[in-house]
Amino acid sequence: MPTRNINLTPEMDGFVDAKIRSGQYANASEVLRAGLRALEEDEREDQAKLEAIRAAVQAGEASGVAEGDVLSEIRERIRRRALATGRSVA
Repeated sequence: MPTRNINLTPEMDGFVDAKIRSGQYANASEVLRAGLRALEEDEREDQAKLEAIRAAVQAGEASGVAEGDVLSEIRERIRRRALATGRSVA
C-alpha cells in the first residue's frame, strides 16, 4: 500500500486521536481511509444530483415555453393561500 506523509491541523489531529482512543479505529490510517471513503461517496452523490438536475433542466428546456402568464398564476395562488390562512397580502 502506498505511503504518504500529510500535515494535519491541531484540530484534525485531535479528532483522529479521539477516534483511535474511542476504539472505533485502530490507527490514524484507518481514520483517514474512512474519511476519504466518505468524501468519495459524497462526491459520487453530488455528481448524481448534478446529473439529475441537468436532465431536469434539459427536459424543461425541451418542453418549450409555458403558455399563459406563469408568474401571475403563481402570485394568484400565493395570494389565495394567504387569504385562506388569514395572512395579509402585500
